[in-house]
Formats: sequence, C-alpha cells, structure tokens
Amino acid sequence: MCTDLGTDRDVMVQCRLIVGLRECPETLMAAGTLLPDLRYRLGFCVVRLPCLEERREEIGPLAALFLSRCREETGVLGPQRFAPDVLPVLEAGAWPGNVRELQAVIRLLS
Repeated sequence: MCTDLGTDRDVMVQCRLIVGLRECPETLMAAGTLLPDLRYRLGFCVVRLPCLEERREEIGPLAALFLSRCREETGVLGPQRFAPDVLPVLEAGAWPGNVRELQAVIRLLS
C-alpha cells in the first residue's frame, strides 16, 4: 500500500526493486556498510554476475556489438570491424568499469 500523492487515499501497488552492488551483500554487511535489516528487506535472491574481467570470452562479441551500435546511433560510416591487433588488446584489459567502460572505449575508437 502507498498513499496517492496529494490525497489521503491508499493505492495498491506491485513493484520489484532490483539493486546492483559492486560487492557481495554479505561482504558489505560484514564491513558495516550495508545494514543487515536492509539486506533482508531487499530479498533473498542474489544473482552474482561475474565482472567482465572474469568473462574475457565475451569481450570480442560485446565490442563488435558496440561498434555496430555506434554506426547505427551516429549514422557515421566508421569501421565495420576491428583490426586484428585490437581485440587481443581489448581482451587483455582490466575493465574495472565492466561493460559500460568497454562501451565507452569502443565509442572513442569508432
């Protein structure tokens, strides 16, 4: 239940809250940066997505996808594929910003 803004009427709502954390919730609770009460209110289903550094096999396909998206979004007929020496460099990167960082780099390269 929530109150309809500007009235005193209650309205039934259904919603889901999806929260993304850079660290495991239990680790954050142990460090004191996440209250246990909040952790349990968020729910019991934790889906761990490995960082891009742990999924290096996805870097090439993601980079190709982002390159094609750049061409579509900008309308600029830039390169259609990467030079052979580019992908090994991308795959060797640390990518602390994960997929968003990879996408930003591809935009700069295209």
